Amino acid sequence: MLAVLLLAMTLLACSSEPSTFGQYYQGRTLHVSVVGLERMPELRYATIDPNGVIRRWSLSPSAPGMELVMARLKVENHTAVSAFVNVDRSAAELRDFSNATYRPLMVAETAWQDFRGEPEALVRVDLGQCFDGNRALIDPGTSVQWRSEGEADQYVAFEDGAVGVGTDGRGELAPGASLSYTFSQSGTYPYVCGGAETAEWPAEVRVMSGDGQGDVAERSVLFLEGSFELQRNHGLDGYLVFEAPVGTEFRDLRWRAADSITIRF
Repeated sequence: MLAVLLLAMTLLACSSEPSTFGQYYQGRTLHVSVVGLERMPELRYATIDPNGVIRRWSLSPSAPGMELVMARLKVENHTAVSAFVNVDRSAAELRDFSNATYRPLMVAETAWQDFRGEPEALVRVDLGQCFDGNRALIDPGTSVQWRSEGEADQYVAFEDGAVGVGTDGRGELAPGASLSYTFSQSGTYPYVCGGAETAEWPAEVRVMSGDGQGDVAERSVLFLEGSFELQRNHGLDGYLVFEAPVGTEFRDLRWRAADSITIRF
């Protein structure tokens, strides 16, 4: 009996998952559960639109020494007739043992459309906006093509005038026309898209070596991001993505969207 008890205590002490994972915590309106936390150096996933077009994406930490932390949450409404839940950067926060706070990334704003392994990256331009492929991740030696899908003159203009899409890094796009440039050097190249009667829209090309691409598997992920109306006895099941220094130990997660709930680890 003593040996069994000691073995159970040892297994409990070695467990890396808090006992609170999977438990629901109740606020005034919502029930929230942290199912688990995953750490990774890069997240790759794919989306498919109503027309059947598949796009591949990559999300990485913003600086060396940082890692992505994916928190899977279940958020349910069993109290109100309906609850409006807005999941943005203030919807939740992870806290470590020094009280440092980490807020979720807005994936739609920070992910890169991943063209690595493809010979060309297409960026569609309309109404002065690079609306598809505006954050393009490519291999060195890959060509980027900007194609006008509008009925008015447009342009793309790079901060680095050495990017040869036109004069001093600025290339003009007549209706239906296209421009191409092959990027040979690694780095990040910011630029803007615009038109005569439209505001300029920021965009970027990131050139990154494809070494080690096979080390990260593409996965299916449902992100918690945006506004939701939860009818009574309905809920959400998905992921928030944070970034934090590698190996950070977290003390709790605070949920702030439409309620106030603290889940301690």
